[in-house]
Amino acid sequence: ALALLVFLGLVYLVYHIQIRRIKTLNTQKSLATKHQQQALSAQMNPHFIFNSMNSVQQFILDNQKEEAFAFLANFGKLIRRVMEQSSYEYIPLQEELDTLAIYLTIEQVRLHQQFDFHIDVDVTINTSEVEIPPLLIQPYVENAIWHGIRPLHHKGKIEVKISPFHEKGILCSIKDNGVGRSASSANQGQHRSFGMKKTASRLEILTQSTKEEYHLEVIDLKPDSHGTSGTEVKFTIPNRY
Repeated sequence: ALALLVFLGLVYLVYHIQIRRIKTLNTQKSLATKHQQQALSAQMNPHFIFNSMNSVQQFILDNQKEEAFAFLANFGKLIRRVMEQSSYEYIPLQEELDTLAIYLTIEQVRLHQQFDFHIDVDVTINTSEVEIPPLLIQPYVENAIWHGIRPLHHKGKIEVKISPFHEKGILCSIKDNGVGRSASSANQGQHRSFGMKKTASRLEILTQSTKEEYHLEVIDLKPDSHGTSGTEVKFTIPNRY
């Protein structure tokens, strides 16, 4: 009888631990989904849409029909891609990079070619097979444009680099030659990108739920010939094939 009671007690304890683990995983998945939806809202925010429509209107007023059509085509592609990708937990890296290129092209036009951009992917990475959570890179690029590049008095540059990270996955780097975090904070009254905050939270939740490390690092770069320091954001993404 004593052995039976001990056995039943152990069964109950294991059952209770499993239930708690399942509840924790479900909570983490729910939070991850919530932050992914917030990332979508941040990317397709009313401010971005309104300014894009203003750009189209200006092209029409200046009788630049071809530019207006090209801008609208890219804007439509971006909305469609973001809407489609936001419903998936993981997407091919190539899709994320293609969407990012469209977004950068739109912002480049809106800011009158104030910056150049380059996306570099290591040749050893198969971008069609490697999968990552959607909408991870764009918030950091947006932050680089609006808080680093926009205040510049000279031409800006944004570099997005994807490289292998040991055997654990890939390393994503977003580097700009902007005014740097200190000057940006002073100009913006300590403002920080909403999308950037939510993406950092997403990385933390993904680390907890998948038990795989999504490491994030923000680096202040040394001043260049213009006296601007710039910023580099790095984060690792575990392999998923």
